[in-house]
Amino acid sequence: MAKKLTHVKPSAKGSILTSKNNDNKGGILTNKNNLPFVVCFEYLLPKKFNFTQLQKTDIDTFQAFLDKISKMSFADVDKQYLRKPDKQDMFKDMHMIHYKASASFRIHGVIKNGKFYVIRLDPNHKVHN
Repeated sequence: MAKKLTHVKPSAKGSILTSKNNDNKGGILTNKNNLPFVVCFEYLLPKKFNFTQLQKTDIDTFQAFLDKISKMSFADVDKQYLRKPDKQDMFKDMHMIHYKASASFRIHGVIKNGKFYVIRLDPNHKVHN
């Protein structure tokens, strides 16, 4: 029979889920690196950077990217596909993240609630060339 863990005390070093010194000032921390990489579409994509602007080869590239990352963690996706950040590129007060789907195709988005929200599909790397 398994023991029921009802009164687990945090270690002195803290946990990845709480602030380092457990003073509750830092709130809950998210270790996004161990989370599965989830792609979401919540926001309206700009006309110049949406699906209507994609050619068949662009759609194939995007699908290949999705196939590759489907079982990866944030750490793995960042390691393989993350591009140098542009600190000026913002969306609703959040820094944009750029992933390299191919030599010229970039996917721009933001990380919110442990998920990657696509903001722009940039098949010809027109943004931040």
